[in-house]
Amino acid sequence: MLSRLYDGRAPQGDTGRARSTADAERNTPAVALSRADCSWRALLMAGAQPVPAESWQPQSLVQPRQGLAIIRRDSSRVYVALEGGVSGGGHGHPDRLSLTLQTAAQRWLDDPGTGSYVERTLHWYRSTLAHHAPLVNGASQSTGEAELLAFEDRGGAGWISKKAEIAPGVRATRSVVVCDGYLVDLLEWHADEAVTLTLPVATGRVEHASNWRPATIRSAGALEDGFEFLDQTEEMIEPPQVVTVTAAPSGSHASGAPHSAGGRYAMYATYTAGTDARWWRAVAPGAPGCERSNRIMVDVHGTSGRIVGVWSWTQATGSQQPATQVTVNAAGTPVASVTTSDGTTASHEPAPHGWHIALLARHSRSSIDLEGVLSSQVESAPEVAARSTPVRTRMPLHVPEHDAAQPLHAQGLQLTLGAEHYVQTEDAWNGDNTPQAQLSLCATANELLVHLEVLTGHRSTVDGHDNPDRMPDNPLDNERADINADGVQCYIGAQGDDLGVWRAAVLAVPISGGRGRGTSLVPEGPVPALSSDGHANGWSMTLRWPRAALPTGPLVFDLIINERPPEREASAGATGAQRRGWLWLLAW
Repeated sequence: MLSRLYDGRAPQGDTGRARSTADAERNTPAVALSRADCSWRALLMAGAQPVPAESWQPQSLVQPRQGLAIIRRDSSRVYVALEGGVSGGGHGHPDRLSLTLQTAAQRWLDDPGTGSYVERTLHWYRSTLAHHAPLVNGASQSTGEAELLAFEDRGGAGWISKKAEIAPGVRATRSVVVCDGYLVDLLEWHADEAVTLTLPVATGRVEHASNWRPATIRSAGALEDGFEFLDQTEEMIEPPQVVTVTAAPSGSHASGAPHSAGGRYAMYATYTAGTDARWWRAVAPGAPGCERSNRIMVDVHGTSGRIVGVWSWTQATGSQQPATQVTVNAAGTPVASVTTSDGTTASHEPAPHGWHIALLARHSRSSIDLEGVLSSQVESAPEVAARSTPVRTRMPLHVPEHDAAQPLHAQGLQLTLGAEHYVQTEDAWNGDNTPQAQLSLCATANELLVHLEVLTGHRSTVDGHDNPDRMPDNPLDNERADINADGVQCYIGAQGDDLGVWRAAVLAVPISGGRGRGTSLVPEGPVPALSSDGHANGWSMTLRWPRAALPTGPLVFDLIINERPPEREASAGATGAQRRGWLWLLAW
């Protein structure tokens, strides 16, 4: 901090220190300090070894009892926090489950703090409404504590989840998942009786909505509920299912000076709260010393509900969103799907173990499972419909019954994978690069059998050695280690499900001793019994899916074969720096 005082970047100006002996934050533009302006506390530290400011990089962190959980992105320029923990003392505000979002110097979802203690607006800043936190029946939250349910940050994806009783008999859980360029916000609540839950969503302008009419927002009537400080309250007429807001930062000073300098970001918020939601806008006080701003709020009435949103941002001069497509769903799963400018689609949903993100990049599927958290029988041989990419159509296929007298590779539905099923990411399918595979599908009364004979021209490798029992984990990688090996990804869904929704999926690799190692790719999903065999030119594997664990009726089936040649650093089809190769994709 002392290094920053003297590096010359901060402008000179009136510090106000002559009028106070405290190291207090002031609601004025930042100016440089000198030793004459530093209190005795700062001077005590003057003998400390100075640290160059650029060498200090704040990280994500959680303080469970303090109640603050923070995830940072973009070299700490992006700051996301979720409030909670034990009830504060006399200076605490009723802001449990309040979301804070800041990019560089721009504050989009702000904790406004408190202004003058001798002015009426003090009661506004003490209200839940002044924060981006849920409130019930027009009243600020009752006193209580919030419990941290989960916290994990892997760098490319992280999440925070907390719950609190925000009013007597009303329990709410808020989960925030932060990825590169966007975050997903899920608020779920349950009440003992029907109530109206209000969430201040954003500050800014609602896109494609000119149908507003003046209206009165009903509140509980207390001064510190905050509603008396709203002006020009309006209700949206026939609001759409999904509302998109072009957000405005909350840091414009009444003097016209910018809140602070820094990189400029464009910010968008897309929210849904179901078909019966009521959307409001009103002019509300800004942070102390800042101009009044246009706040967007949503009401939901009932004994339970969901509010789902996606915030997306980019450091750009125009209004182009880094997320090219956003889908939010308050009624089902996934709760949100985000397609980014590189063509990757991420589908988000809560899961028993935490949070599941299904990724589709080109034709390659993978997933991220965030943790950190403290079926029926099939009566007949299944029909299988192939599904791979949105541009291909499904084709019903009959799966024959298994004949115990015949080897698996010589019976059942036989499909040959070759050049027409090859998805190139580096080398073309020709010359010495002609991988092939034979797929056999058949069924017994209790199992769906998937058998593969794979010819790669080399013995199967997992990490450069013949069939080791364990791949080394890379702590900097969001992918499972076994994706970097010879192996197979097998996906099974139910006909009629949305594209990319799988009921069972496994990543399987051949290992020594005639075995296979399988990892479920869906939360709490079944893993088939595996057996494998390796030879000089490739490998074979059999997956035995228990039919009792699969959906009833026609199934949807997809298969990806990963190849890792011995000289490659990672598997075919994997993404990320240093990864080269190809994948095969079975697609009819």
